[in-house]
Amino acid sequence: MHILYLILCLTFICNALSGQQFVDLAKLEYRISPNNVVLDSTNANFNIAYADASALVPLKVDSANYVLAGFAHSTLVLDGDVFQSNTLQVGWQHNWNAAWKSTFLLLPKSSAKRGNLGSGDFQFGGLVIVSKSKSPTFQWKFGAYVNGDKFGPLTVPIFGFKWQASTSLQIDATLPLGATVRKTLNDRLHAGIVYSGRKYSYNANDAYLEVGENNVWGFADVYVTRSLVLNLRAGHSILRDYQFFKNADLVDVSFGSFELGDNRSQLTGSLSQGYSFHAGLIWRINLDK
Repeated sequence: MHILYLILCLTFICNALSGQQFVDLAKLEYRISPNNVVLDSTNANFNIAYADASALVPLKVDSANYVLAGFAHSTLVLDGDVFQSNTLQVGWQHNWNAAWKSTFLLLPKSSAKRGNLGSGDFQFGGLVIVSKSKSPTFQWKFGAYVNGDKFGPLTVPIFGFKWQASTSLQIDATLPLGATVRKTLNDRLHAGIVYSGRKYSYNANDAYLEVGENNVWGFADVYVTRSLVLNLRAGHSILRDYQFFKNADLVDVSFGSFELGDNRSQLTGSLSQGYSFHAGLIWRINLDK
């Protein structure tokens, strides 16, 4: 799958649970990156396309506790090959006091090239986020994402903050998964810049596909209704790559941006960088209205 943003829902989860003025309960998204090539190859240009659907709902138990339940699906089309992932999201959020809040999520998933489902398609991960409100306008966030990926164990330390710099300007960073600078132009239109960084993998029978994605987009959120938002993005990749490796070719541990014990041999060449365009529909609940 692709949300910390290594999976489709990661940035979504961190945003939804970070205490900001709205919660995104469900998303439908489509993204395309046209005219890509494998470097040092004579192959023709090809598109990379994603179609995603996700939902995460907090169910209130009492004033301090919420049960979290959700599901996410992602379909990747890469040079004509189709890869799919399905992730179950089950967790708990606890408000310790007015300042401290913690969130725990279990994220079992299947992630593979489309075809018969096998035991090698399953991965198991989890996410922990702890936040501390320093003031009504500033909040620290820290935690970790872990997953048993096809390339080996993935561990991503998370650190960030959310700052309401003014009534119309907000900066929300959950690094290295994502960061957003959001400007509220009026009740119907928000705009800004968003960064998303993700690492994830798919089973491909005798090999696996490792995806490392880093993108920067300019975006606009158009409120069609009070709760239905049209999200539009245009941007460019940064150090993006899609690589195939043999199943037995693993790393000791990956921290997202670097690996320990990486002596693998690529089965394919590196991918070119490129533009991408994104459109999505979001069911958003505003908490301050």
